[in-house]
Amino acid sequence: MDMLAANGQPHQSVRTIARSRALARRSGENWPPRPETTQILLAAQASLPVADAERAYLQGLLGQDKS
Repeated sequence: MDMLAANGQPHQSVRTIARSRALARRSGENWPPRPETTQILLAAQASLPVADAERAYLQGLLGQDKS
């Protein structure tokens, strides 16, 4: 379950998962850590307008907070 999205924070959920991906890839770890991670990400992204979902994902990859 995605607690951030469940608590009305889908932007933060997308950013957090994207950041997890970036850090895992940087350290040579496999991503996603669990099979359901991808489904959680997709559900959080689907709850946002496309542009907002893309922006939140990019912010997570780049390690940026809200802008």
